[in-house]
Amino acid sequence: MEEHMSNQVNREELLRQLEAVVPGTTTREVLEQSSCFICQNGEVTTFNGEVACIGPSSLPADFTGAIKADKLLDILRKFPEDTLDVEYSDAEIIFTGKRRQSGLRMEKEINLPVHMVEKPGKWAKLHNDFTEAVGIVQSCAATDVSKGFEISCVHIHPKWVEASDKYQICRWNLPTGFKQSVLVKQSAMKHVASLGMTEYGETDGWVHFRNDRGLRLSCLRYMDSFPDLSAFLKVEGKPATLPKGLAEAATIA
Repeated sequence: MEEHMSNQVNREELLRQLEAVVPGTTTREVLEQSSCFICQNGEVTTFNGEVACIGPSSLPADFTGAIKADKLLDILRKFPEDTLDVEYSDAEIIFTGKRRQSGLRMEKEINLPVHMVEKPGKWAKLHNDFTEAVGIVQSCAATDVSKGFEISCVHIHPKWVEASDKYQICRWNLPTGFKQSVLVKQSAMKHVASLGMTEYGETDGWVHFRNDRGLRLSCLRYMDSFPDLSAFLKVEGKPATLPKGLAEAATIA
């Protein structure tokens, strides 16, 4: 009979940890186990080829396995209890509350090629406005790559961050700390603000962000050139004050 190990976890804390690394998953497996949470050494990892996430996990440090992300989240969200008993073996993980029990098959062998993502040698503090700037700027990038690769990216320049889908332009001037311009897909950069990143690091192929909880988000970097938007951002004449209430009216409209 296969031996089961047991432990307890805080359900809400585990859910928070797993949801934070969802940006690195895919609904279809573009890479082997890219639709899974990889749990090992007290951490949970996801990787889809363009985005990698790694963060702390409250599952036991000796627990190792690849579990389907959507199925695990679905199970945990259905339990009403704050604390769950956890049993696991080489083939399954079982969660038990006061009135119900749910289990999932898992893969003991880890095949996700997360080793492709280089680790930064050092970290630097992000500008205080960087996450807010990215959160606003990324909304102006195209979400459809077929309309043009560059416009589906956020451009991180040493002196600003910007994006444009050819219908709108947004540039936020600030010292980013990056020594040269890089492009990062909008679908990856949009998570920088929501995850509250505070530090960044660079490697040859990746831009890395980290928050105070130890969660790391790594985004594939591109060295393609970005269109020069400066000519479109030159303002002639004196700045005008917007009518009071215009923002509210536009939102309602």
